[in-house]
Amino acid sequence: MSQDHRLHQSSTFAHAPYLRGLPHLTVSNSTHSIALDIPPLAAEHPLEEPLWQVIATRLDGSAHTRRFFVPTGEDEALLVALPEPFTQLRVQLLDGEEPTGEVCFGGEEGGIGKLPLLLVDAAGRLHNPQAGLYPAPYRLFSPQGASAQLADAPVLRNAHAHGQWGGWDIATLDLTGAAPGQLRVSVPRHGAVTWEVTAAPEFEWDADKKTLPNARGLDHRPVFVQSPTLRINATEGQWSTQLVYVPVGGEPELISEEDVEPGELEVFPADAYEDPWVGRYEFTVFRDGEELDSRVFSIAEALHMRAKNEGPRGTGFRFIDAAGQLSPFSYTLASAPGKQIVFEKGTRTFGADETYRVETVSSEAGYSLDFVVLPATLRSRVKRTGAEPVEYFDKQLIYADQLDIDANFVVHAPKALPMAKFVAIDKRAKIKDLATTHGDTAAHHSVSVSNRTLRAALKRQSTLELYLLWSTLSYEDYLDSLSPAELATHQAQPPQRRVIEYEASASRDLIYAALATIKRTPLVFRAVLEEGTITVEQSGEEDLDLLGWAWPLAQPASTPVPLEPVEGGFAFPEELAGQGPLILDLREDEYLSDLLAPARPAPSALVMSVPDESADAAEGSEPADASLADVWQEYVALRTAAHYGRDAPLRQAFKAVIERLHQEPGEAVEALVRLETTPPLRPAGKVLALVQTQLIAQPWDAPIEGSPELEAAAATGVDGVTRPLILMQATSDVPTPPSSAVCDEAARVAALRECFDRDADFFRLGSISHLQQNAQRLQVDLGAVGLDTSVAHTLLALNAFAGSDTPFVAAASMPYISYVYSLAFRAVANGLIQAPDVLALLNEDQQKIADVAELAPRLFAYDLRVAEALCQHRLRNR
Repeated sequence: MSQDHRLHQSSTFAHAPYLRGLPHLTVSNSTHSIALDIPPLAAEHPLEEPLWQVIATRLDGSAHTRRFFVPTGEDEALLVALPEPFTQLRVQLLDGEEPTGEVCFGGEEGGIGKLPLLLVDAAGRLHNPQAGLYPAPYRLFSPQGASAQLADAPVLRNAHAHGQWGGWDIATLDLTGAAPGQLRVSVPRHGAVTWEVTAAPEFEWDADKKTLPNARGLDHRPVFVQSPTLRINATEGQWSTQLVYVPVGGEPELISEEDVEPGELEVFPADAYEDPWVGRYEFTVFRDGEELDSRVFSIAEALHMRAKNEGPRGTGFRFIDAAGQLSPFSYTLASAPGKQIVFEKGTRTFGADETYRVETVSSEAGYSLDFVVLPATLRSRVKRTGAEPVEYFDKQLIYADQLDIDANFVVHAPKALPMAKFVAIDKRAKIKDLATTHGDTAAHHSVSVSNRTLRAALKRQSTLELYLLWSTLSYEDYLDSLSPAELATHQAQPPQRRVIEYEASASRDLIYAALATIKRTPLVFRAVLEEGTITVEQSGEEDLDLLGWAWPLAQPASTPVPLEPVEGGFAFPEELAGQGPLILDLREDEYLSDLLAPARPAPSALVMSVPDESADAAEGSEPADASLADVWQEYVALRTAAHYGRDAPLRQAFKAVIERLHQEPGEAVEALVRLETTPPLRPAGKVLALVQTQLIAQPWDAPIEGSPELEAAAATGVDGVTRPLILMQATSDVPTPPSSAVCDEAARVAALRECFDRDADFFRLGSISHLQQNAQRLQVDLGAVGLDTSVAHTLLALNAFAGSDTPFVAAASMPYISYVYSLAFRAVANGLIQAPDVLALLNEDQQKIADVAELAPRLFAYDLRVAEALCQHRLRNR
């Protein structure tokens, strides 16, 4: 293709009749996110064991691999989530384990010009702007705060927070009609890059045409009511086009093939036929017989929809109200004069529990189009373990043990919601705040709460009702309601005081939307071995299809054995005979379930007894010759299942792992630093491991070496490493300096920025104020340890920063909290503090520290190294 050199994607698929379209990226205006759309294959295909494999390379270079079943015929397309930024995305169609073809998005080098950016054109294709940009609109995915200028004029518009990637924006890079020139894109803390805007391409599409509201095709594409156009700019060569009718799940039919002249032409010429254009079509453009490009469009020419969405209290969108009802929605279809389309006449009204409807329209000539009528509705996004996120438009029943603890429950709203927050109401009608967007005056389209928070909110309750509430009063309306004198007084206040004043008024008029019932009861509450079959008992009224894997309890870090479904449960795997109790990971088999074996048991895992088990296997005992690396592998395998699971054998096995690590704490910490796992244990996981195993308060007995800064601190007791002045550099927009050192200034800047970027997440935890107060208590005890005065000065400076006027709501306190708790834990470990009340406080705050350390792992790791160096010096010089 003549313009392919500008695309940042490629395909190795050969033309095959069973391919009904290739995997492609799709941008959602409703959720402000990007996903991977995989069309179904033809019902008749030659593959014996087809699977789709998706490999996403993250910004840090690690890879995430998922496998999915292959939809065929009239099956719905797979819509695979992209939960975090990627540098490369490889989508492979497997037959067994053999790839038959691959579509690749992005490149191995990562980002664009070493900046974390993605650029997508109007067709959802990834572009490489370093090869030049055409004067056309694009979508730019970037860290928040990016700007773009062409000839000193800003060209970045309509920026929205990305619906899934925290700290990222999606915005329109509008180069429509731009003259050739230099485009400069700047990203705070990352730098800037210059791209060339060139002359118009040889041909260009214009799909910025009128579409049917409240509707989308079965392939997730818009339904056009006005024809898209193709403009051919080049005059060389013989140009031709082909139009093929391609109904979803149906047989293709050639409509036309014709030679065309340069200029603008309609994909669906209005005067070509008496009948209106109706259906789903593929339009392909050729030059000199070579295929250059093709696009798929759905059209119902000149179709009109009148709709009435009576959202409660003037919201203009649907949601489940406190009474459990979806608000009314009705619509009427109408044809244009002279363009009669066949459809059912009259007004359609959605039922109280109806969230969408499939509508069929057709032409007199027999061409038809199925599309989904989907009114603007509050939508919930639920991520279960081992499955892709699923969007719901009504209230759901959710089993807490099936929620993916590393993901969020997200609500996307058609309009930005002021002061939105999640609340839980239990059986005692007790209301509890779970997560909030409070802390700023902005309204938000997307609001999230972690699945961990949802699980924790249940506590001992059997169920809870999850609601979203928000205010009807936006900050702009609040300002308009103030008199000139009140407005001047308000705007003279510090930012946090302005937020408090606004929230006091906004909280007087709130709207509630019911989202879900969360059940504590597990999906699978028992599994027993009976005559060679693992019989499974489920808690629901109807049994669900399940996927399953098993591990010996004594070898939780081994490769899991897949369970084969049979009538009544699963066949017992012969290779696990005689290995004692088994850990079973049983999950609902959903349309978008990941079929790849899990790396470790899920929180919902349970233990099944096996007759004739040996005593050692029954206890899940640790082999005497197991290395510390092996023990850490078992920690990684068991940590979530033991922490969240309900079976005592899992907790006992995990306790044995921690006891083994405590036997050699220093060596265990060294082994953790060197630990390699699959998938990799990230820095957050390693810092969390120190806290969760309580090695953070154990003596390490390791020399301080490998870092000149730390060696100096250990030799003199002077903290010349933390340097509070670095805080100001970390809050600036200058690029983060590169560093491979452990504790130099650049590493400190990177650690602080990682922390500050999670400001909203710290705020949602709700524990920062508590930790700040306890840190101030611990500071008094640290004063009695006899550390150098530089430590006291650092504590004062960090505490002052926490209380200063910064752009952060909660993260400003974290450098102080991390420094104090790191010093306290290492002082206890080195015997410098033995007061029972300090030990009790640290033990009480252990989980809260684990939560915040997981959000700022590099900061805690940095402070722990400094604290260990300072405490070792004090220990030698008491």
